[in-house]
Amino acid sequence: RPNARVPGGNGAAGANLADFGHELLLLVSCWFGSCWFFLSWLFLVRADLLSKCMRFASLVDVEIAQFDDLASKLEFSCPIVGSSHDFEKPIPLEEIRKQVDFCRDRGIDIAKFAMVIETTDQLSELAEFVSKTVESGQLISAMGMGPLGRESRIELAATGSCLNYGYLQHENAPGQWPAKELKRLISKA
Repeated sequence: RPNARVPGGNGAAGANLADFGHELLLLVSCWFGSCWFFLSWLFLVRADLLSKCMRFASLVDVEIAQFDDLASKLEFSCPIVGSSHDFEKPIPLEEIRKQVDFCRDRGIDIAKFAMVIETTDQLSELAEFVSKTVESGQLISAMGMGPLGRESRIELAATGSCLNYGYLQHENAPGQWPAKELKRLISKA
């Protein structure tokens, strides 16, 4: 949703995502996976690579768990997406709340969560949480994978989730839509 407002944080207060000077928004992702701390040399390599790519980025997506370490190594020059992923199960709502608070406290512009959603009750709870989080002034991106992945991406976008991921050629995660179809469906939501 390129018209989403970016609150406070890294000097982007009140701007639209589309106003960051890029006709095409480029999100640069720096994700280490769950065992990143065992590979400290790789962390340094990735931090260096991220610093070189940042000038091309409209947004930078970093794992919430790695944000403090990355922030100690480089200065972010664009809005930050702090993300958390679970490709096997839902992230408990209480954990999501804690991570949204962490993002707010650190000035991370968008809190992003991608997880398996197994039931319509989980989807409803997450949609309500997304709506309340947006009302509080914090941008959030939430999307499901698995059995309710596709349905969740449309419903969560309708409740205020500001980023969503479609694919151009092949799914990167279960539950993604082709990008053109996702854009069409979200515009109707």
